[in-house]
Amino acid sequence: MAITSCLLHLEMNAWQVFATEPGSKPSERQLVASDQWSTQADKIVKSIRETNTSGKPIVVGLGDDRCLPATLQVASPQMMRKPQLMHYQLEESIPWSAEEYVSDFISHRTQAFSVATRHGNLTRLLKQLEEEGLAIAAVTPLCLLAVADHLKDKTLPSDHVLFWQFGEHIETVLIRQRMPVAWCKLRASGAEVLQYIRNLKLSVSQEPALLSRSLNATLLKELEAAGENVASVDEGTLLAAACRSSLLLSTDQEQPLIDLQQGPLKSVNRHQATKREVGWLKIAASILLVCCAVGFWLRSEQYRSAAATVTQELAATYVDLFPEKANSIPARVGPAIEKQLRVLRGTRSPSNDLPKPIPADVVLNQVLTSLPTNLRFRLPEIHIEQDKVSLGAEVRTNADADKLASALRENDFTVSAPRTRRLADRGFGVRLSAQAFTENKPQESP
Repeated sequence: MAITSCLLHLEMNAWQVFATEPGSKPSERQLVASDQWSTQADKIVKSIRETNTSGKPIVVGLGDDRCLPATLQVASPQMMRKPQLMHYQLEESIPWSAEEYVSDFISHRTQAFSVATRHGNLTRLLKQLEEEGLAIAAVTPLCLLAVADHLKDKTLPSDHVLFWQFGEHIETVLIRQRMPVAWCKLRASGAEVLQYIRNLKLSVSQEPALLSRSLNATLLKELEAAGENVASVDEGTLLAAACRSSLLLSTDQEQPLIDLQQGPLKSVNRHQATKREVGWLKIAASILLVCCAVGFWLRSEQYRSAAATVTQELAATYVDLFPEKANSIPARVGPAIEKQLRVLRGTRSPSNDLPKPIPADVVLNQVLTSLPTNLRFRLPEIHIEQDKVSLGAEVRTNADADKLASALRENDFTVSAPRTRRLADRGFGVRLSAQAFTENKPQESP
């Protein structure tokens, strides 16, 4: 099933609900007197719930009669980092006081394209909708919703004027570097459109391309006859484009070009639509925690029962081993049995087999049979301790000392490097440290 939401179009004296799903039938357009908006909340909620079956947040698209756009010249780009300052600067360009409206803007070099709307009855209406459980994803001009969809076409020139017919008038948007910088409403009259184009050409150094959507054929011919080449992009309606953008806003895939959900219009709960799902999630989490607690309790009971069984078995073993102490079984049976075993062994630690002594005559025989027979040397000292041997010899050259060490290594002795010193008369004294190979020799750790 396709994800759907809905668009609430609010004009000054009318409202209408549109489903974002293509081909869906909109609600009937309802006319409202200016002092009757407070009575419309129930009707709007009913219409939205009939249209928006998915429960997704809705988008409020304001009609152009509720909005005042203005293009402001900004002395310094740093000013546009202060929204409150831009809000009060807009007051100089529109006939409303700063306390009456909310505003937002799009920055473009040293210009700011600002849009304002009065928040009086609109604030009360939106809060009533929220109290009925509806979440509001965005409040933005309907025309700019359609422009956002229009700008997704990457084949369009970056600078152009867009004429988009909507009912009996034409929404006209000047776009620079793929961002709107001016917006006005024209009557669907060739003379008024031509006057706008001529005034625009006088105010800009480089003429932008002229593009149209849904302009009637008669108006296009009239413009062509006057020498103005207005290229028709496609016949898609403004409302269809606005609905496509609304779907993306309601699913948090995009942000509006102009966000009027500021100040008094700021949503008190933007996640109202997911409140029910969050409630069920909390219930599920609570059930999971209860199940985990019960599972841990049952497992602890199993461990407690197993521990009691082992304790009983140890007590029975203690009585079998020490029947004279059957009436005084200690609380900790295991350590008590281990203590008694250590006493019986006569040691406080586990006994290890002692290594068998190595006869010195065996080691001496290995040393003597390993000495080379084709080398002249003297061996005045042999010191043997277990399998360790220290030899003090006299040789004629340093090379003879290495030969003596090599002969011992060939017979499975582990021999360290020989240490030599020159003797007073002639030759060299050499000291060799070796270790014989025996079956009792401990394995060296790698």
